[in-house]
Amino acid sequence: MRARLIVLVALATTGLACKSDPPATPPPTDETILEVLRPPVLTEAAVLPEQDARLIDVDVLEGSLVFTYDGPNARVPEVGAVVAGVRDGGYLRRVLAVDARSDRQFALTTEHAYLVDLFEDVHFRARFEPARGSWVETGVVGARSDALGGTFNLIDDLPISEQCGIAPGQNLEVKLELTPTFDAEIDVFRRTQRRMRVEVGGDVKVSVEAKSGAGIGINCEFEIPADRLPSREFTNVFFVGFVPVIVTHEIGAEVKFTAGASVSAGEVTGTAEGGFGFRVGVDYQQGVGWSPIGTANRFGSANLELTEQATATVTAGFEPGIAYTLKVYDAAGPEISLSPSVEGELTATLCTWEGTVTGAFTASLAPKLEVPVFDVSLLEVNFDLELFSGEIWTGGGTFPWCEDGGMEVDAGMPESDAGMPESDGGMETDPCAVHATCETCNRAEGCGFCRSSGQCTSDSRRGECGGDWLDEPNSCPDCSGFGSCDACVRNGFCGWCPGMGCLNDSTDAARMCAGYQPASCGG
Repeated sequence: MRARLIVLVALATTGLACKSDPPATPPPTDETILEVLRPPVLTEAAVLPEQDARLIDVDVLEGSLVFTYDGPNARVPEVGAVVAGVRDGGYLRRVLAVDARSDRQFALTTEHAYLVDLFEDVHFRARFEPARGSWVETGVVGARSDALGGTFNLIDDLPISEQCGIAPGQNLEVKLELTPTFDAEIDVFRRTQRRMRVEVGGDVKVSVEAKSGAGIGINCEFEIPADRLPSREFTNVFFVGFVPVIVTHEIGAEVKFTAGASVSAGEVTGTAEGGFGFRVGVDYQQGVGWSPIGTANRFGSANLELTEQATATVTAGFEPGIAYTLKVYDAAGPEISLSPSVEGELTATLCTWEGTVTGAFTASLAPKLEVPVFDVSLLEVNFDLELFSGEIWTGGGTFPWCEDGGMEVDAGMPESDAGMPESDGGMETDPCAVHATCETCNRAEGCGFCRSSGQCTSDSRRGECGGDWLDEPNSCPDCSGFGSCDACVRNGFCGWCPGMGCLNDSTDAARMCAGYQPASCGG
């Protein structure tokens, strides 16, 4: 474990007390990992009304707040106060006027405030890993919690039949799966220096399956805009010291899809899958401005099945768009748009098939804040990052009726790996050896990549590895080529260790480094 202060905090708002008697730290949860580098110091104008035990309700409106207390003689925030809280979606406002509706209810006319109006000094980093049931689906009739945990399909119930006119004997299925993590860092030093960093990372996987019978064929192309698909929302409430902070994440999607299939006999089923492990974000530093953060690595596969000897073709392309927006309290933050695309092309002769999966991954970053969290004038600067473009996978296979001497060949295996060599002494070859790259190896169950030998082997053989053992996709990027701390931390998978240089976040060396710097240099 890294030698730094890590505090686990709850996704809850209970336990509030008056400012002079800070509430106890909420019970731990595995959703939020909070690292407080400097404890919070509030400005003289800052008020946390929810720490008043007499406050029983808050109604958050666009230009006002309505506070309801349990009786008369309550301590109502005065004009000029900067109030912050997490109830009813969260708020960070400056009080412009106070209207007493009764001796228990008060309407406060407000305007949006900035983080530097609340914090005189603070520096914290927070990592959010959504757990089961954390996501709420919005934009449809009613709302529901997503039961898929951290990984979910962004395009459930895609109306393919309606869009493509599916006939009997045809089938089209597409999926867009996202496993997100979020990182945010906010640094206000004596109100004169400001920094904000926001990153979204994880895995995005695109998969397409097309099935057709002889003489039927598939020819389909359509688009579904974002406003016709539901969005997902995920909210974190956590405490920096005794100060409650609320962060809201919203993710939406749109779809562009093409597919085609034909077969001369029998029935053909073609599948293509591609995806990216990624880390994308923006970093704002006073005096420097906005800088993009972006990196991605690829993985993918394809397969073609025929029920009898025939010639066949299957093509499929999927270009989803993913939009991510972050809010701190009720101030809208950076917008990040992700555009993964995957296209598969499979062809079959009477005995064999071959295919390719190509793709691209781009990110658009719009750091203009609708309601700035800092009191600075931000230019509308947009970044377009092309993180990957090219071949994700290539391979092929032989159909069962054409196997040589009864030896079965795995149709889903890349062509270069088909026909695995027998091991010495007749022993069975390690099943993980078919994976040629670190990325594909670490996405295979029970496999890990040994960097010293450059081979993929079963987890049970970890002890045979004489160098770094890599068992997760994000550990694959080689960070050793970055010669400075600044260049190192710009890569989303790397961090700087004084005396050792740039290390991958997922390695044992990084975990053992006492002064490890995964996101920024110094401090």
